[in-house]
Amino acid sequence: MNASDNGHRLGVVTLDPPGPVVAGAVGQWTLTLTVGAYGIDEGGTIKVAQRFASDWETPQFDRPTGPAFTSVTTTGNAKLAARFDRKGHIRPFMRCMVIDVYDGSLSPGDVVQVVFGDQSQGSPGIRAQSFQESIHEFLVLVDPTNACLVQEIVDSPSFPVVAGEAISAICILPSDGCVGESVDVFVDGRDRWGNPAPAVGEITWDGGADVAEIQDGRLALKASGCGRVIVTFQGRPYTSNPIRIHAKVPQRMHYWGDLHAQTGATVGTGTEEEYFAFGRDKARLDFTSHQGNDFQMTDEDWQRLNDVTRRFHEDGKFVVFPGYEWSANSPAGGDRNVFYRNEGKPIIRSS
Repeated sequence: MNASDNGHRLGVVTLDPPGPVVAGAVGQWTLTLTVGAYGIDEGGTIKVAQRFASDWETPQFDRPTGPAFTSVTTTGNAKLAARFDRKGHIRPFMRCMVIDVYDGSLSPGDVVQVVFGDQSQGSPGIRAQSFQESIHEFLVLVDPTNACLVQEIVDSPSFPVVAGEAISAICILPSDGCVGESVDVFVDGRDRWGNPAPAVGEITWDGGADVAEIQDGRLALKASGCGRVIVTFQGRPYTSNPIRIHAKVPQRMHYWGDLHAQTGATVGTGTEEEYFAFGRDKARLDFTSHQGNDFQMTDEDWQRLNDVTRRFHEDGKFVVFPGYEWSANSPAGGDRNVFYRNEGKPIIRSS
């Protein structure tokens, strides 16, 4: 049996509105499951699962006028009982609404409707995930036979979560520079949740014209000293980190990085490419690494990660360490971060 055949037998799901969703927006979303040819027997289960890392507001089912009220109804000859379980499905889709079918069964063609943030009785709605994600999925699963074994619906709803409008700005400089250099002045906006959003503002230098000056959007370093850049956005000033300007290259310089993150291959979100691009282009990091759980990353995941690491690494510009998280349970030693200096090394698993 191929996936499309099984999908037809399990059911078809739609989401209204279908997306994109603005990060942190409060609203109402209706998920509709049309039961497939298997039907769903008494004692069967429907699950709507999201990734562990999501902070989508937790649905509640008892207070119709309260935030995040979620209603669950059916046209079929059965009753439905809904609950939320933070560990209701397997990694990484652990955040889970569980819907039990009882006092009857659902026939092919019956409809189950889940209204997240049902506003019909006064609820303000439900708050969406507060951070950007190129593909956010409502993974829908069905156990049609009361076997306690759910199967994924083919083509579960997915959509992008996008940033809102910028309400503030940031400005980032290198921590150190040398006389005679011209360095980047990075200016970007942030929405109310801290997601990157386009913003353009006027930039000025506060360290004295004899020390440095703005030239074509960059900072030309003229003499030893220190100072900051100020960007004015929507009438408000936002100050950068300080830059120290040296007469010659110092023995030690400050660099900034983030050595632990996980993506959709394990319990995070997005791709490795998106993570490294964000670190380089938005967070303006100097170095980074990806630390996927060893027991969850397949050999193919490890090879792909090494390939992506090799592609993003640039000596002297953006240092990317290949690595993973050795993820034993606490009695066996607990979690450990493993870093390599070069790609092509083995992943040594904790179990």
